[in-house]
Formats: sequence, C-alpha cells, structure tokens
Amino acid sequence: MCEYKLRRREPFLAIGGGCMLDICGMAACLYRRGVPFVRVPTTLLAIVDASVGVKNGVDFCCGITDDTYKNRVGSFYAPSACLLDNSFIATQDERNISNGFGEILKLALVRSPDLFELLETHGAALIKSRFEHTASVPDGVSGRIIDRSIQIMLEELGPNLWEYQLERCVDYGKFSPSSIHSSKSAWSNLNTLRTHLLETVGDGSRC
Repeated sequence: MCEYKLRRREPFLAIGGGCMLDICGMAACLYRRGVPFVRVPTTLLAIVDASVGVKNGVDFCCGITDDTYKNRVGSFYAPSACLLDNSFIATQDERNISNGFGEILKLALVRSPDLFELLETHGAALIKSRFEHTASVPDGVSGRIIDRSIQIMLEELGPNLWEYQLERCVDYGKFSPSSIHSSKSAWSNLNTLRTHLLETVGDGSRC
C-alpha cells in the first residue's frame, strides 16, 4: 500500500479465501488509521463465512513462547462492500468445496431444516459439480443454498457484530466434530452427524 501511495479514501480490493480476506481487513484497519477495502471471496467457505461480518482474525507467532496462536490478533473493521461471484467455486478442488459445505451444514443444523433437506438431497451432486448447474443439480439449487446460508449468517452476526456476547450459534463447529469441516463424504451421513451434534450440545445449547 505504501508502494502504491494509497490515500485514506482510496479503496483496495481484497481477493481470495478467508485467510487472505482477514489479513487484508486487518491491514486496511491499521494502514493510515483505516482505509476502505472491498472483499471479493473466491472460495465457498469464504463466500458463506468470511464475506459476512466485520471481524478480521490473524494467527500470531509469539517469539517468547515459540507458539502460534489462532486468531490472536485482529480487528473489527467493516469493508466498504463485498462482491460475491459464485463462479469462483468451480475453480476450487473437492477438499476446499467440502470445507465450505461443512460450514453450510453447520448453519443448517442449528437454524434451518429446509436448508438441511436441500443439502441432504443434493449434497453429493453439488460437491461433484463444484456447485455448478448440471443434470444432477436442478437449476437454482446452489444459489438458494448459498443465499440461505449467507442470510442465516447475517441474522446471527448482525445483532452482535462486536461480539459482546461470545456464545454464538455460528461458532457451533468450533466445539463439534472436526469431520464436519474436513470430511469429503460429509454429505453421505448427514442424519448421523446431526444426531451426534445435538447430543454434543444437548439442552444447554443457546441456539
């Protein structure tokens, strides 16, 4: 930003996955005490997660303890805009798409039976087709799933942007089985995953 002599009112584009968007968000907050930036998420996970909200978290490598701390530094700083283009998803490999699918599944489990049914019906075909329209995926299904996921995320984060309340439904996956985020076959056993997650949280869930 110094090299391009970026001025305080001149925005820059942050293009990439969630990690890149968080780093750029923090840089925008710090540079010249705040410059505007525009998010352009390029992965399924970033589209339904990092594109929403104002938090930017960056891992920190501590020279004293010689440990790395996840999201230990960061900022609350909103982008000027967020540009979503679902065609980016087709450029991702199956593992990255499965990671994004896991995030959507988490939202469906805690908030939306309708979204869960869509994932259960079309999940395998969506991952295989990289969320593009094919003979196995009816037209409009991928868009409905992404739109509904973003809507849920907005509803959950909107009233608590600054995280004064730390218990949040969207953090469900932080203490649920890691297979939700990483398993390539998560779509194939959704009912088992749902039952396990509900048993994990039980009646103590705030969701």
